[in-house]
This record gives sequence, structure tokens and C-alpha cells, in this order.
Amino acid sequence: MTTTLNMPTLGFPRVTRVVSEPPLPENGPDPITWVVNSTHPMVKELKILCMYIVNLGVEIYSVSIDGKHGVRNLIPMQRIRCVEEAMPVEVLVEEIEDAESGDDDGDDGGDEENDGGEEPAEPQNANGPATT
Repeated sequence: MTTTLNMPTLGFPRVTRVVSEPPLPENGPDPITWVVNSTHPMVKELKILCMYIVNLGVEIYSVSIDGKHGVRNLIPMQRIRCVEEAMPVEVLVEEIEDAESGDDDGDDGGDEENDGGEEPAEPQNANGPATT
């Protein structure tokens, strides 16, 4: 039986691939590649739905093959080797213009204006607000 999930419309740029160091020693020394719409590299019964860059690293959302269980993994930023984002060419041009002007917000969910005296804002990421 196949279950259909009603996913929100994802924004751009969209995280499509992440390469990380292995999270645990038993995962071996080789890097792990996480790809949207592919099998979870450590739990073969899961399929990766989407990934978001957040303050602490990259959140990976997966669902079981039967659609009954969901899993969220967090890969800490210090374990990330590479993040790939896909986008339409119009968004690519905007991203380049922002980077050239120094106006790039980094899409990392950082809260540069928070001086520590306030609660941080909701994490923002490359695919819009993070949701749980």
C-alpha cells in the first residue's frame, strides 16, 4: 500500500545533496552522501524527502516506505563537507547578485542581530522556514 504525503511547496534554492563525515565510528571512514528522493544511506527502509540548512547544520527529513513513520536527522555543521542546492536560473542570478553585493543572507538560519539577550528567531533555511 502506498501512502501519499501532502508536502508544502518548497522554495528555492533547494538543498538536493549533502556530503557529510560519518556520524558514528561504526559507519566507517568514508563520507556519506544524502540525496533527496533517494534511499536514506543508513536506514534502507527510509526515503529522503527534503533537507534544510539550519543554524546547527543540515536537517534531513525522511519517510518510511509504507509512509507511516517519519524521521528527522540533524548533521552538525562541523560534519558537513559539501551542500548542493538547485534552483531555476532566475534564482541563481539573484543569488549571484546578492553574493557580489555582499548582501547574501547566507541562508544558514543565522541570527546576526541577536545579541544573546533575546530568544533567537525561528530558523530560516534554503527551503523556507524550518518546520517540525
